[in-house]
Amino acid sequence: DKLVFLIDPMVQMDDGSFQDASTVELPSDVEVIVNMTRTWHNCGTANPQQQNKNARGRPAKPQPECRDIWEKIWRSIVYVTKTETEPFDWFVKADWDTYLFPHHIKHYVTHVRNWSGMDEHHYAGHKDYHKPNKHFISGAMQLLSHKTFYALAQVLDQMPKSDPDHLSRPTGDHACRDGAGLADSPTANCIVMHVPGAQVEETRDELGRERVLLVPPSDLLTFNRTLQGEWWYWAGKPQSVGQMENCCSDFPLAFHG
Repeated sequence: DKLVFLIDPMVQMDDGSFQDASTVELPSDVEVIVNMTRTWHNCGTANPQQQNKNARGRPAKPQPECRDIWEKIWRSIVYVTKTETEPFDWFVKADWDTYLFPHHIKHYVTHVRNWSGMDEHHYAGHKDYHKPNKHFISGAMQLLSHKTFYALAQVLDQMPKSDPDHLSRPTGDHACRDGAGLADSPTANCIVMHVPGAQVEETRDELGRERVLLVPPSDLLTFNRTLQGEWWYWAGKPQSVGQMENCCSDFPLAFHG
């Protein structure tokens, strides 16, 4: 078995500063995704004549060299499929503050689900339901089979692209295209709308407990659906989803820090 970590070209150090990954000594199983610009959510537009707001509608300074996180994600996926010479069965997209359990992920796909990464479509993780009819997998950890990852890369490579003057135009929740904003909904759109046979799959266990935690376990243990009501975390989820001491699987795949 071989495990490779593909990381952002900018690495956050212990003191909070960012450093070029090419100047940092990295383990042998870490590769840097090159030619990617550090992403921020306050990317502005390069055209001063346009309304200069970021993806969340707040004023932003023009930063022509900046890239929104969705562009970073889709370009990284396309880049990996065009540059990796060794076929991998599974791909995992994770946030920088996510704690992954690779051995658990291997056991999950191989023994719990008996999935084939090469032959089957899979796009799985913590399934978010709070957008009606637009479910997606949380960016904390997105598990994609080889077959789905490569099919998605083809879709992303061919989807409509934004010119530099329109990068601040939000992608929205109903399209597969380039644009400003977060990456989770566009990823789901591109998979569900354009990869036949692929769907959004949750990873909860047979008792309804989450295997991918969106918050630290100590916090999730306090989540009480009855007391909290249907805020975004609970909205739309089946009533069988566990809460409080029944929130979390004994066999986690990832913790979001």
